[in-house]
Amino acid sequence: MTARSPRHVPCAGVPRLQEAQRPRVVVTSPQVCVETDGADGARLRFDFDIYQAVRVRSIDLYMPRGPEFVPYTVVEVEHSRWIEELRADLAQVDATADFLDRSHHWTLHAGDDVVEVVAWTMTWAPIDSPAAR
Repeated sequence: MTARSPRHVPCAGVPRLQEAQRPRVVVTSPQVCVETDGADGARLRFDFDIYQAVRVRSIDLYMPRGPEFVPYTVVEVEHSRWIEELRADLAQVDATADFLDRSHHWTLHAGDDVVEVVAWTMTWAPIDSPAAR
């Protein structure tokens, strides 16, 4: 069976992210929370529930693939190679575990950082607007 190529699919309704800022990442099992600014300056909060993995990289170390990648967005990575790597690791620990079947791989390109999370769900909401600050 041939592996399918990963695809970056923009998350519907999620605003573009600001180019010049750093996200705040808080891991409190079983949740990862990422706060960052939208392109309009509004503070946004992304909650990833029942997470399996999280990583943060400098944009210099992130190699987006495919023509659909759009900078400063939140995307779901379909056919994720990272999830496949995690499946292989899990199989060595517990060959019967299937919780990764419910997992998704999301990527937030926020300023100079790329935050990646593998989790069951992602929700987001504005925290405040620039006018409220």
